[in-house]
Amino acid sequence: MRTAAVLAAGLTGALSASAAVFPDVPDGHIYQEPIERLVEAGVINGNPDGNFSPDRAVNRAEMLKMLYLAGGLTPERTNRNCFPDVEAGGWYESFVCDAAARHFVAGYGDGTFKPAQEVNRVEALKMIQEVLGIPIGEISEIDRSVVNFIDVSTSAWYTKYLFNAYDVGILPIAGQDESHFYPDWSLRRGEAAAMIANAQDAVIRLQRGDQAAEEEDVVEESASSSVAQEENTEESSSGPVVVSVVFPLDERGKFEGKDPYSYRFTLDSRETISVRAEPQAG
Repeated sequence: MRTAAVLAAGLTGALSASAAVFPDVPDGHIYQEPIERLVEAGVINGNPDGNFSPDRAVNRAEMLKMLYLAGGLTPERTNRNCFPDVEAGGWYESFVCDAAARHFVAGYGDGTFKPAQEVNRVEALKMIQEVLGIPIGEISEIDRSVVNFIDVSTSAWYTKYLFNAYDVGILPIAGQDESHFYPDWSLRRGEAAAMIANAQDAVIRLQRGDQAAEEEDVVEESASSSVAQEENTEESSSGPVVVSVVFPLDERGKFEGKDPYSYRFTLDSRETISVRAEPQAG
């Protein structure tokens, strides 16, 4: 997943209890919190007239720029001339062409990107998850049945993105219809802020989950290593005990004298111990 530098700031940066930032996003507005949070993080901006226009549609180029800022990504400036309808040197060229180079977007079948076209809800969901690096897997038939909207086909190309959005917590957002999703509807600025803010939180949760899993793996490996060491110690301690004793024998294997010798051994186990007498040099 992408860097969480901006994401963490967006999640932990608590907004003050002062008056609303925008006159058209008053206190109590359903998207006030995500809008003001993303404005504070520098992901989105208001209009020159001081308003935010939460109901205005977002176009495809604007959506990519917001996501790059939300994910802390810097587009590579050398990525150019990606689509024939992407203006060379335009403010959005680096975002669109970098996204194409990273395979976040692929454009349309006619080879164009349509940067000024309003992004619809499912296109936005795909962009959000691709750019922010949220893992997307293929879904089962059971998973498809969870996406239970009257206007959503379970065989549509975007079903996996829609299901995953619910699975990681990007959706639902405030004001969403329970029975319809309206996949072809243009995404509004307030809705985009809510989805992106939820996606930021999802990224942080996933990263924390990955970190916890890695720490758990380290603990398990350490425990396994300790068990293996204990087993090796037990195996070595339960093996034959070799005791070296120098008997008073000469090189021919005979006693050097007739004095008696007595040897006492204390055995801590019933294991058979082999004792080999070696002649003493001398």
